[in-house]
Amino acid sequence: MNLKTTKNVLLYSLLFAVLLTCNLQPHQQNDDFKNDDINIEDNLLVNQGLAQKDITLSINSYLHNYTEYSNYGAVDARDLVVDGNFAYLADGSNGFRILNITDKSSISEIGFYINSTSPDIAYSVAIQGNIAYLCYGLNGLVILDITNKPSPNVLFTMKDQFGLASCYDIDIDGNYAYLAYGIFGMAIVDITTPATPSYVGKYHHVSIDVRDVKVYNIYAFICDANYGVHKLSISNKDNPTRLGGYDSGQAFQIEISTASDYYYAFVADYNGFFILSLYSHPNPTLVYQYSDATHARGIHLEKRTAFVTYENDVGMRMFNVSNVLDVEFAGQFEDTGDGFGVTVVDEYAYILDGSEGIELITIDSDGDELYDGYEINDVLTDPFDPDTDNDTLYDGPEFFGYPALDNPYNTSGFFYGLDPLNVDSDNDTIRDDEEIFLGIDGFMTNPVNNDTDADELEDRYELGGILYPTSPFANGTGYIFTDPTDVDSDNDLLWDGEEINTYGTDPLVVDTDADGMSDKYEVDYFLDPLSDDTTLDKDSDGLTNIYEHSVSYTNPNNNDTDADDLTDGEEVNGIYNATHTYANGTGWVVTGKPLNSDSDADGLKDGVEVKFSDSNPLDSDSDDDQLNDFAEYITYGTNVNSNDTDNDDLPDYWEVTSGTDPLTIDTFSDPDNDNLTNWQEFQLGTNPLDDDTDGDGMPDGWEIDNSFNPLVPNGLADTDNDGLTNREEYNAGTNPRNPDTDNDGLGDEWEVEYGTNPLVDDASDDPDGDGLTNEQEMLNDTDPLDDDSDDDLLKDGEEVLIYGTDPNLADSDGDSFSDYQEILDGTDPLDGNSNQAQSRLAILIAIGTSSAIGVLILLTIFFIVYWTTRPEQKMFRFIAKQKSDGLESLSIKEISEQVDKKLNKGDVKQLVNEFSEAKGITLVDNRVWLTSREEIEKNIQDYHIWLNQVSSRVISRKDKQVMSSRISHDIKMCEKLQFNELLAELNKILERVI
Repeated sequence: MNLKTTKNVLLYSLLFAVLLTCNLQPHQQNDDFKNDDINIEDNLLVNQGLAQKDITLSINSYLHNYTEYSNYGAVDARDLVVDGNFAYLADGSNGFRILNITDKSSISEIGFYINSTSPDIAYSVAIQGNIAYLCYGLNGLVILDITNKPSPNVLFTMKDQFGLASCYDIDIDGNYAYLAYGIFGMAIVDITTPATPSYVGKYHHVSIDVRDVKVYNIYAFICDANYGVHKLSISNKDNPTRLGGYDSGQAFQIEISTASDYYYAFVADYNGFFILSLYSHPNPTLVYQYSDATHARGIHLEKRTAFVTYENDVGMRMFNVSNVLDVEFAGQFEDTGDGFGVTVVDEYAYILDGSEGIELITIDSDGDELYDGYEINDVLTDPFDPDTDNDTLYDGPEFFGYPALDNPYNTSGFFYGLDPLNVDSDNDTIRDDEEIFLGIDGFMTNPVNNDTDADELEDRYELGGILYPTSPFANGTGYIFTDPTDVDSDNDLLWDGEEINTYGTDPLVVDTDADGMSDKYEVDYFLDPLSDDTTLDKDSDGLTNIYEHSVSYTNPNNNDTDADDLTDGEEVNGIYNATHTYANGTGWVVTGKPLNSDSDADGLKDGVEVKFSDSNPLDSDSDDDQLNDFAEYITYGTNVNSNDTDNDDLPDYWEVTSGTDPLTIDTFSDPDNDNLTNWQEFQLGTNPLDDDTDGDGMPDGWEIDNSFNPLVPNGLADTDNDGLTNREEYNAGTNPRNPDTDNDGLGDEWEVEYGTNPLVDDASDDPDGDGLTNEQEMLNDTDPLDDDSDDDLLKDGEEVLIYGTDPNLADSDGDSFSDYQEILDGTDPLDGNSNQAQSRLAILIAIGTSSAIGVLILLTIFFIVYWTTRPEQKMFRFIAKQKSDGLESLSIKEISEQVDKKLNKGDVKQLVNEFSEAKGITLVDNRVWLTSREEIEKNIQDYHIWLNQVSSRVISRKDKQVMSSRISHDIKMCEKLQFNELLAELNKILERVI
């Protein structure tokens, strides 16, 4: 049970005993007074910078009746602002008064203002410096200069904008005044220059009657006498908007307060006293209501207390609202008349009575910020002594929370738990005031914690000295004095309490035994902090305690600090191993790093390198072969001290990275069957397990034999400019550096295209028996394997050697009669006018003209048949079929043969070039590659889209394989077509997919 709880139990027990003795029955609180059904957090009221703390007061508080101290007999008091020795009164029909309140028992008027030509009710007043803002009923807002208090001067009157409405209340926020303007609504006025204010905007709705306004942050809360409370947004001051509201019935005054990011409205309403939570949005919600058929009119908040005034001879009631879920009576002032409002300043409450004027009551007789009712009935302090326990701290701040801002232990802004009846709240024999302020002891400590620095020594012992007569560190009287605000007075990382109570060390000396090792070090490593043990070797590792502390920084209680299987002494002084490759001249191996288990960071602990692997513990690659010692000793089993373990002239690193066996002599092996031995591949830099290192379609050995670089893709190049790529030459077996391998006058490309043998001299052969040698066929551009290249029934030899016709055209003279027909008819196949059939053609045309419809039908049918059977369409259908089958490329000859040679090479090339982008094909020399730059660029876009779509999920193995295959195919095509920029992008995409 803490101090506060104990105190309250004792107080309530005492009060209960007194009541029993006097045979009194305490007046029970109205059941309507609490609201136990509301399920929200307990929150605290903060007003005017007071502390946030729950206080619990007994039901007897309300029994305290306050009495009138003095009276100012104004007739119709409505609102009052107190400023020092002056008070400014909105005095209803009597206008505006300035009062001297220096002598509270005899308040006197020193100045006034009244509109005698148009009298009305002065409802409210606000003061800023020497300016008074008066809400003067139908006279509107009157702005007064009160520099000369006996004779206030009118600066400006604003009423014309508001029609026949009365101005009831004003709240000033920055450069704006917010006016409660009755049936006009809420008005906003710019008062940057008080002498020339300007109207800004308003909030209004039908049947509104605004009586009070309070501004908080970007909100205005207004009391509507025809509704309750409205919550408005004033972000746009030209046009405030309603966010929500609470219908309490008939609201007159409102006060706003916040607590721990929660805020509340306290409302005086015709139906009673309301507390609304403004945290709920947009509508305020009811937290508490007190109604007993009385009508609340005014409200003021001060020191966790709501002062509420009432109509009809009730007076004023005080409510403790520290906890809005447990509101209690805190006192009352019984009075006749109508209480329009109340102003509380210091120890006085100014009650504004509509018929009796200002009634001044003393609510805090001793001015200790604790109201008399609380002192008499709850706290049990002396209401006439501001410091009941004589600790120089007023009772109110002690009870509610003392704002000692200079004290470093006041972390929340207030000290809670101080006892106004006890000069020493934490019972540490140090007065509260001595702890809160920098007193004669030279320290500020925590008055509610008897061990301020939490070092297991109470403040009283640290300040008064710890009696420790047997300690060699105590002064002459046997006391040790430590710092009550420092958990570690000597900064040796041991708490003062530990040193005194546990280890017996000196809390004011870092090294109690002066052996060069701090108390903390000796305690942590289980050495003796009270005696000199520097020369001892507790862990028997060959190093003294002081050496491990100051030189090697090793653990004196662990002989192998870094757990590398070498003791700290062996690492510092060396371990004898005369046969070790890296021993020094005297046979010792020294790492010198007892705090690092792997001194060379090669993955092998120092102990393994010294005792087992015979490697250098200070060199990650003992033999400098680019394989670290761990890889050689553990992974590959190679010799850590030899760069060629199997002595086959192939370095271990090359064999490991190339995939050959570093433990077997394989110098002259050829695992990839490319006619290059491993030794040759090592010298050349090629891959011994890949017969085509550069992936250009030509084996490494063939490239070397033909003087090519096997590391550079050059399969698509045509080194000898014979029309065949180097790769095609490899496939054909021809010499890539000789355009006519067999030197027969027939170029390799021509022989490969037309099917003759490029490796044998066959220039004079006539394989198709048409009477033309291969050489003649080449010169005439005819097919050496087709005796009738133009299919006109005349052999190529006959056309060239006998008739002189074109062996590549069936109708040499273009007269629509084949060469063969003209020879049969005896006409000249080289003269288009030699055939009399022209007349017959004219007759046919005439007949056709007379049968136009029939001809059109026939032509339509012919066009359809022709279009679908024309050689161009057949060619592209063939190319598309090969492309879908996964073929990479076609020769011009292969394409020509598929269309029965109705298109010669020139026609094929022209068509391919013309439709390359549309068909996704590319012509390079005499080969058609079944892809194009545009097609691959489109594929790259598709790959990026796919990657984005699957970025948020795991890619299945099947999807990854399919996509990798497609990308790899495009990479291969880019390599062959030398689309280098696309190749780089595709490789990046493939890495992401993999």
